[in-house]
Amino acid sequence: MPRNKGFVLDWMTDVAARAKASDKRLIAFSHYPVIDPLNGTSTDEARLLNDTSFLRRTPNPEVSKVAAATGIKIHFSGHLHINDTAVFRDGDDFLVNIAVPSMVGFPPAYKIVDVGSDRLGIETVTIADVPGYDAAFPYYRIEAAREGLSARVAEAENHADFLSRHLAEMVRHRYLPKEWPQDLACLVPQLTLGDLDAFAGSLLPLTVEDATAIVGREQDGAGAMDALPLFEVIVDWYRLRKGREIALDFIDPARIAAYRLTAQRYAAGSWPQGSLQGRLGSFMRMMMDWLDSQPSRDFSVDLATGEVTSRAHLGRTVRRQTGAA
Repeated sequence: MPRNKGFVLDWMTDVAARAKASDKRLIAFSHYPVIDPLNGTSTDEARLLNDTSFLRRTPNPEVSKVAAATGIKIHFSGHLHINDTAVFRDGDDFLVNIAVPSMVGFPPAYKIVDVGSDRLGIETVTIADVPGYDAAFPYYRIEAAREGLSARVAEAENHADFLSRHLAEMVRHRYLPKEWPQDLACLVPQLTLGDLDAFAGSLLPLTVEDATAIVGREQDGAGAMDALPLFEVIVDWYRLRKGREIALDFIDPARIAAYRLTAQRYAAGSWPQGSLQGRLGSFMRMMMDWLDSQPSRDFSVDLATGEVTSRAHLGRTVRRQTGAA
């Protein structure tokens, strides 16, 4: 935008100035985000996965800086189909980007905005009840049987569960084969969360080839979750990457607790960037960043300061809570 569409920035500045002069609340909507929706984890993603399509579509800090300088404070975006709240600050300028998910991808949700005199209230509604969500399930089962594939996606109990299961199949058939380095992708089926914990316990930097000598070694860092397949951990990683707070509805709290323990072990260690632990450390660090990111489900934004505050304690209407709105 700074290079090719300066006239848009001029227009944004003019609109923001007129809104301020008229004492009006200004909210901007556009397809593309203007702040990094990965919450500053782009460097770790590049270390782990190299040049992904997600990274190539992430706005750089210069875009966020010039957008914030226009005076527009609140921006809603789509495109990436994720649920996220990002805040950019540059001196006295700030900009809050609220990424809105899609209703036909994980997590299926929309946002309700309540504009007040000094705060913006946001409520995020997950779409669970969709008539006919299972209309194609008999055909999925036929195809799965013919191709020798899993039909778990056809066991979904509602629309949201279906898209959560669909994401798992996206990880299996798209993300791991196409986004992950081949050496790590080939290792995934062999490993568990306990193995990740074991790697973190090694002071020596490991390679992927070294990993097979440690697989299955008993460790107590992740506790009862030791046997959890790494594939399931990666699916939860993508759920958090796309859903932030909403993802917690689809992940066992015991898993979250185990992930935090393993992440602590990686955070306490130090290994070369290209080592197996260095790469997995990036993986765990990103997961923790998404777990601890800005409120993204029910929250408010101070229009004067850009401060984002959770509003989860306020409760919700039955209609909105069930996703039947």
